Amino acid sequence: MPSLFPTRDARLPQTQSLLICGPFHPSAPIHYVLSAISEDKRDRDALFITSSRERMATAMKEYRDSWIEENGTHGRVGMDAARVRMFFPPTPTHFSLLNACLEIAKPSPGERKLQGKTTLDSPPLVVVLHELSAYFMNADPQTNTVSAFLALVTSAMSAIAQMAPDDTIPVVLFDSHLDALKTPITKPAAFGGESTTTYLDAVPLIEKFFHARAIVRQEGCNFYIRVVENQAPSAEYVWQEHRDERGRVSFGWP
Repeated sequence: MPSLFPTRDARLPQTQSLLICGPFHPSAPIHYVLSAISEDKRDRDALFITSSRERMATAMKEYRDSWIEENGTHGRVGMDAARVRMFFPPTPTHFSLLNACLEIAKPSPGERKLQGKTTLDSPPLVVVLHELSAYFMNADPQTNTVSAFLALVTSAMSAIAQMAPDDTIPVVLFDSHLDALKTPITKPAAFGGESTTTYLDAVPLIEKFFHARAIVRQEGCNFYIRVVENQAPSAEYVWQEHRDERGRVSFGWP
Protein backbone atom coordinates (compact mmCIF):
# COMPACT_ATOMS: atom_id res chain seq x y z
CA MET A 1 0.00 0.00 0.00
CA PRO A 2 1.37 3.45 -0.92
CA SER A 3 2.59 5.99 1.62
CA LEU A 4 3.35 9.70 1.84
CA PHE A 5 6.70 8.94 3.50
CA PRO A 6 9.96 7.20 2.55
CA THR A 7 9.67 4.75 5.46
CA ARG A 8 6.26 3.52 4.23
CA ASP A 9 4.61 4.59 7.49
CA ALA A 10 0.99 5.76 7.39
CA ARG A 11 -0.02 3.60 4.47
CA LEU A 12 -3.02 4.69 2.43
CA PRO A 13 -5.74 2.50 0.91
CA GLN A 14 -5.44 1.24 -2.64
CA THR A 15 -8.75 2.27 -4.11
CA GLN A 16 -10.25 3.40 -7.40
CA SER A 17 -10.07 7.07 -6.44
CA LEU A 18 -8.42 8.85 -3.51
CA LEU A 19 -8.49 12.51 -2.46
CA ILE A 20 -5.60 13.86 -0.36
CA CYS A 21 -6.09 17.42 0.88
CA GLY A 22 -4.89 19.82 3.55
CA PRO A 23 -1.35 20.98 4.43
CA PHE A 24 0.53 17.89 3.23
CA HIS A 25 4.29 18.24 2.68
CA PRO A 26 5.38 19.13 -0.89
CA SER A 27 7.20 15.81 -1.28
CA ALA A 28 4.14 13.75 -0.29
CA PRO A 29 2.97 13.13 -3.90
CA ILE A 30 6.50 12.05 -4.86
CA HIS A 31 6.71 9.56 -2.00
CA TYR A 32 3.25 8.27 -2.88
CA VAL A 33 4.02 7.55 -6.51
CA LEU A 34 7.48 6.09 -5.76
CA SER A 35 6.07 3.77 -3.09
CA ALA A 36 3.34 2.63 -5.48
CA ILE A 37 5.93 1.90 -8.19
CA SER A 38 8.24 0.05 -5.78
CA GLU A 39 5.41 -2.39 -4.96
CA ASP A 40 4.31 -2.93 -8.57
CA LYS A 41 5.19 -6.31 -10.05
CA ARG A 42 4.24 -5.55 -13.66
CA ASP A 43 6.74 -2.75 -14.44
CA ARG A 44 4.03 -0.27 -15.32
CA ASP A 45 4.58 3.48 -15.58
CA ALA A 46 2.79 6.04 -13.43
CA LEU A 47 1.34 9.32 -14.72
CA PHE A 48 1.85 12.52 -12.74
CA ILE A 49 -0.07 15.59 -13.92
CA THR A 50 0.51 18.90 -12.13
CA SER A 51 -0.74 22.39 -12.86
CA SER A 52 2.69 24.06 -12.76
CA ARG A 53 6.24 22.76 -13.20
CA GLU A 54 7.64 25.97 -11.70
CA ARG A 55 5.47 25.94 -8.57
CA MET A 56 6.22 22.30 -7.90
CA ALA A 57 9.98 22.73 -8.41
CA THR A 58 10.05 25.80 -6.17
CA ALA A 59 8.10 24.06 -3.40
CA MET A 60 10.42 21.04 -3.49
CA LYS A 61 13.54 23.23 -3.51
CA GLU A 62 12.35 25.27 -0.53
CA TYR A 63 11.12 22.26 1.45
CA ARG A 64 14.28 20.14 1.06
CA ASP A 65 13.20 16.59 1.83
CA SER A 66 16.42 14.96 3.08
CA TRP A 67 15.51 11.47 1.84
CA ILE A 68 14.79 12.68 -1.69
CA GLU A 69 17.99 14.75 -1.79
CA GLU A 70 20.03 11.71 -0.75
CA ASN A 71 18.26 8.96 -2.72
CA GLY A 72 16.15 10.48 -5.45
CA THR A 73 18.47 10.20 -8.44
CA HIS A 74 20.36 6.93 -8.10
CA GLY A 75 19.97 3.24 -7.37
CA ARG A 76 16.57 1.61 -7.23
CA VAL A 77 14.86 4.91 -6.42
CA GLY A 78 16.29 6.49 -9.56
CA MET A 79 15.05 3.53 -11.60
CA ASP A 80 11.58 3.87 -10.09
CA ALA A 81 11.58 7.62 -10.73
CA ALA A 82 12.29 6.95 -14.41
CA ARG A 83 8.93 5.18 -14.58
CA VAL A 84 7.02 8.37 -13.72
CA ARG A 85 5.70 10.22 -16.78
CA MET A 86 5.20 13.84 -15.79
CA PHE A 87 2.99 16.38 -17.54
CA PHE A 88 2.63 20.09 -16.81
CA PRO A 89 -0.49 21.46 -18.58
CA PRO A 90 -0.42 25.23 -17.86
CA THR A 91 -4.17 25.94 -18.22
CA PRO A 92 -7.46 24.04 -17.83
CA THR A 93 -7.71 23.91 -21.63
CA HIS A 94 -4.29 22.26 -21.90
CA PHE A 95 -5.27 19.86 -19.10
CA SER A 96 -8.41 18.77 -20.96
CA LEU A 97 -6.48 18.40 -24.22
CA LEU A 98 -3.88 16.24 -22.49
CA ASN A 99 -6.54 13.91 -21.13
CA ALA A 100 -8.09 13.61 -24.57
CA CYS A 101 -4.71 12.57 -26.02
CA LEU A 102 -3.82 9.88 -23.48
CA GLU A 103 -4.05 6.41 -25.01
CA ILE A 104 -2.74 2.87 -24.87
CA ALA A 105 -0.74 1.73 -27.92
CA LYS A 106 -2.49 -0.89 -30.05
CA PRO A 107 -0.07 -1.67 -32.91
CA SER A 108 -0.88 -4.33 -35.46
CA PRO A 109 1.11 -7.60 -35.25
CA GLY A 110 4.65 -7.00 -36.44
CA GLU A 111 4.15 -3.23 -36.64
CA ARG A 112 6.49 -0.82 -34.88
CA LYS A 113 4.55 2.35 -34.25
CA LEU A 114 6.17 5.70 -33.49
CA GLN A 115 4.61 6.72 -30.19
CA GLY A 116 4.16 10.16 -28.70
CA LYS A 117 4.61 10.94 -25.03
CA THR A 118 0.88 10.58 -24.39
CA THR A 119 0.84 7.02 -25.77
CA LEU A 120 1.59 4.28 -23.25
CA ASP A 121 2.58 0.68 -23.86
CA SER A 122 0.24 -0.52 -21.11
CA PRO A 123 -2.31 0.92 -18.67
CA PRO A 124 -0.62 3.11 -16.04
CA LEU A 125 -0.17 1.87 -12.51
CA VAL A 126 -1.74 5.05 -11.11
CA VAL A 127 -2.59 8.58 -12.26
CA VAL A 128 -1.70 11.37 -9.82
CA LEU A 129 -3.40 14.75 -10.29
CA HIS A 130 -1.64 17.54 -8.42
CA GLU A 131 -2.83 21.00 -7.32
CA LEU A 132 -5.55 21.48 -9.94
CA SER A 133 -7.11 24.20 -7.76
CA ALA A 134 -4.17 26.42 -8.75
CA TYR A 135 -5.87 26.94 -12.11
CA PHE A 136 -8.58 28.94 -10.34
CA MET A 137 -6.68 30.92 -7.71
CA ASN A 138 -7.11 34.22 -9.58
CA ALA A 139 -10.69 33.67 -10.67
CA ASP A 140 -13.46 36.22 -10.07
CA PRO A 141 -14.86 35.68 -6.53
CA GLN A 142 -18.34 35.36 -8.03
CA THR A 143 -17.26 32.48 -10.28
CA ASN A 144 -18.34 28.96 -9.30
CA THR A 145 -14.80 27.60 -9.22
CA VAL A 146 -15.91 24.37 -7.52
CA SER A 147 -18.02 23.55 -10.57
CA ALA A 148 -15.14 24.29 -12.95
CA PHE A 149 -12.73 22.28 -10.77
CA LEU A 150 -15.04 19.26 -10.65
CA ALA A 151 -15.53 19.43 -14.41
CA LEU A 152 -11.76 18.97 -14.80
CA VAL A 153 -11.60 16.13 -12.30
CA THR A 154 -14.55 14.19 -13.69
CA SER A 155 -13.42 14.62 -17.29
CA ALA A 156 -9.97 13.31 -16.30
CA MET A 157 -11.51 10.32 -14.52
CA SER A 158 -13.64 9.55 -17.57
CA ALA A 159 -10.69 9.81 -19.96
CA ILE A 160 -8.54 7.59 -17.73
CA ALA A 161 -11.29 4.97 -17.48
CA GLN A 162 -11.65 4.93 -21.27
CA MET A 163 -7.92 4.34 -21.75
CA ALA A 164 -8.27 0.74 -20.58
CA PRO A 165 -11.91 -0.31 -20.01
CA ASP A 166 -10.84 -3.75 -18.78
CA ASP A 167 -8.46 -2.37 -16.13
CA THR A 168 -9.06 -0.24 -13.05
CA ILE A 169 -6.59 2.64 -13.10
CA PRO A 170 -6.49 4.38 -9.70
CA VAL A 171 -6.78 8.17 -9.70
CA VAL A 172 -5.25 10.09 -6.79
CA LEU A 173 -5.82 13.83 -6.38
CA PHE A 174 -3.42 15.84 -4.20
CA ASP A 175 -4.66 19.37 -3.54
CA SER A 176 -3.69 21.63 -0.65
CA HIS A 177 -5.97 24.57 -1.53
CA LEU A 178 -9.44 23.11 -1.96
CA ASP A 179 -10.73 25.53 0.67
CA ALA A 180 -9.95 28.42 -1.70
CA LEU A 181 -12.48 27.18 -4.25
CA LYS A 182 -15.86 28.94 -4.20
CA THR A 183 -19.49 28.06 -4.75
CA PRO A 184 -21.33 31.39 -4.45
CA ILE A 185 -24.99 31.25 -3.43
CA THR A 186 -26.81 34.54 -3.92
CA LYS A 187 -29.94 35.17 -1.87
CA PRO A 188 -32.40 37.44 -3.69
CA ALA A 189 -33.02 40.77 -2.05
CA ALA A 190 -36.20 41.43 -0.16
CA PHE A 191 -38.24 44.37 -1.34
CA GLY A 192 -36.10 47.47 -0.99
CA GLY A 193 -33.07 45.53 0.25
CA GLU A 194 -29.84 44.20 -1.21
CA SER A 195 -29.03 40.68 -2.30
CA THR A 196 -26.48 38.76 -0.24
CA THR A 197 -23.92 36.17 -1.32
CA THR A 198 -22.70 33.27 0.78
CA TYR A 199 -20.22 30.52 -0.11
CA LEU A 200 -20.57 26.79 0.38
CA ASP A 201 -17.65 24.82 1.81
CA ALA A 202 -15.96 23.22 -1.21
CA VAL A 203 -14.37 20.18 0.43
CA PRO A 204 -17.56 18.23 1.32
CA LEU A 205 -18.79 18.68 -2.25
CA ILE A 206 -15.54 17.45 -3.78
CA GLU A 207 -15.18 14.50 -1.38
CA LYS A 208 -18.32 12.89 -2.81
CA PHE A 209 -16.52 12.15 -6.08
CA PHE A 210 -13.89 9.91 -4.44
CA HIS A 211 -14.04 6.43 -2.94
CA ALA A 212 -11.63 7.39 -0.15
CA ARG A 213 -10.02 10.51 1.24
CA ALA A 214 -7.06 11.39 3.44
CA ILE A 215 -7.35 14.73 5.19
CA VAL A 216 -4.22 16.36 6.60
CA ARG A 217 -4.29 18.93 9.39
CA GLN A 218 -1.67 20.60 11.59
CA GLU A 219 -1.91 21.18 15.33
CA GLY A 220 1.20 22.82 16.75
CA CYS A 221 4.23 20.67 15.92
CA ASN A 222 2.13 17.67 14.97
CA PHE A 223 0.63 16.78 11.62
CA TYR A 224 -2.31 14.41 11.41
CA ILE A 225 -3.76 12.50 8.49
CA ARG A 226 -7.25 11.04 8.86
CA VAL A 227 -8.17 8.34 6.37
CA VAL A 228 -11.83 7.80 5.48
CA GLU A 229 -12.84 4.91 3.24
CA ASN A 230 -16.39 4.00 2.20
CA GLN A 231 -17.69 6.88 4.35
CA ALA A 232 -16.15 5.40 7.52
CA PRO A 233 -12.92 6.47 9.28
CA SER A 234 -10.35 3.71 8.88
CA ALA A 235 -7.13 5.16 10.33
CA GLU A 236 -5.41 8.25 11.70
CA TYR A 237 -1.65 8.87 11.79
CA VAL A 238 0.47 11.56 13.42
CA TRP A 239 3.97 12.72 12.53
CA GLN A 240 6.41 15.59 12.99
CA GLU A 241 8.79 17.30 10.61
CA HIS A 242 12.32 18.18 11.73
CA ARG A 243 14.97 20.33 10.03
CA ASP A 244 18.63 19.52 10.45
CA GLU A 245 21.50 22.02 10.57
CA ARG A 246 21.57 22.06 6.77
CA GLY A 247 17.89 22.98 6.54
CA ARG A 248 16.75 19.58 5.31
CA VAL A 249 13.50 17.99 6.49
CA SER A 250 13.09 14.49 7.92
CA PHE A 251 10.04 12.83 9.46
CA GLY A 252 9.50 11.57 13.00
CA TRP A 253 6.74 9.58 14.67
CA PRO A 254 5.85 10.74 18.20
